[in-house]
Amino acid sequence: MENTVRKNLNKTKIECYEFLSKLKTEIPLPILQGSLPVIIFSRKESDVDAILGGLLAGDQLIKYSFYLLIPYAIVLLVKWGIRLSFDSSREKFEYLHLLISEVGTGFLTISRTGLGATIGCLYLVHTTQIITASPREILGAYIGVISLLHVNCMVVFLKDRAMKSINHKSPPNPYRLDKNLR
Repeated sequence: MENTVRKNLNKTKIECYEFLSKLKTEIPLPILQGSLPVIIFSRKESDVDAILGGLLAGDQLIKYSFYLLIPYAIVLLVKWGIRLSFDSSREKFEYLHLLISEVGTGFLTISRTGLGATIGCLYLVHTTQIITASPREILGAYIGVISLLHVNCMVVFLKDRAMKSINHKSPPNPYRLDKNLR
């Protein structure tokens, strides 16, 4: 019992480290995609509105990309839950998974840009008089940044896990039928 608990704790530690290691890409990418354009090109409030209008995806696109995460999640669940025994069905499913996994990266691009734009706006609020916000709005923005950063790390973590399991080659079946039996 104690040995099992120790193994589970070690596995949890490794998974937490893997999850937190995603921060080293999930912080700089939003800053490059969203924060820098907001900071560099904002001279007045109308500039901020124009930049945000260009950077941020529309409501319909955000909803659509979020809905596309549903088949991605289903494919991940099938990948982890069902063991495909035939090589041909495994190859077809892996192709489907690779195709669907790109949906996750589309969602990540939209969410990273939004996250970066929010960080850029917070920077402008704290360092300039270009835009202002109430303490309640600032707190809401910080909570949004932390939440979205967490979601992005989780999506990348799950995507990397799934890709690792897809790229892991199963050993070939040692049992071969005689050509006459096929």
